[in-house]
Amino acid sequence: MLHHQTKKKAATKYGNLIKEGKTREEVETLMLEEEYSVEEIKEIFAAIDAPPSPEKVAKEEKTASPNDALDLSEFNYKLLKGESFKKYVELVGDRSYTEIVEGEVIPVRGTLLENDQYDFEQYKVKPIRKMRYAGVEKSPMDYIGLELVNDTPIHVSRMTVKTALELNSQILNQHSIAGHGKYYLLKK
Repeated sequence: MLHHQTKKKAATKYGNLIKEGKTREEVETLMLEEEYSVEEIKEIFAAIDAPPSPEKVAKEEKTASPNDALDLSEFNYKLLKGESFKKYVELVGDRSYTEIVEGEVIPVRGTLLENDQYDFEQYKVKPIRKMRYAGVEKSPMDYIGLELVNDTPIHVSRMTVKTALELNSQILNQHSIAGHGKYYLLKK
């Protein structure tokens, strides 16, 4: 019977060889050359084939981010406007963002489910707005994006999409327009 630490080291060593493409027979030959007994070889293979402990699985799940499944590489958070902002809103949503389709104002909904949790970073931002009809007095101002006031996140939180949307809905208030707004963006 192998000592626990010896078995663990051997299982790691030989398990890595199998992952690299060696067959079980080749690994078994190496073990025999290193003078492991047939019984010890069985113990090592049993340790290699054993499922990970629940503690290890829980730790790996805790460190994995739900954002890993999302491709956020196309978004430049420093200046998120125009088509890039529209794509971001189509992914996450923004209760203040609307589109004009055939003269009708339509809110844009995100594809992420509102009850799913993701990692969000809070930034200090200023909304980017544009006159809908340039040169027309009292033309409505359309919300077309975000500009980061500071590109260092204030903090990171795991929350539901719904919570992030509720917190972000203040983006068009006077405080935010003045450059003091806070906005949660998906963590890259």
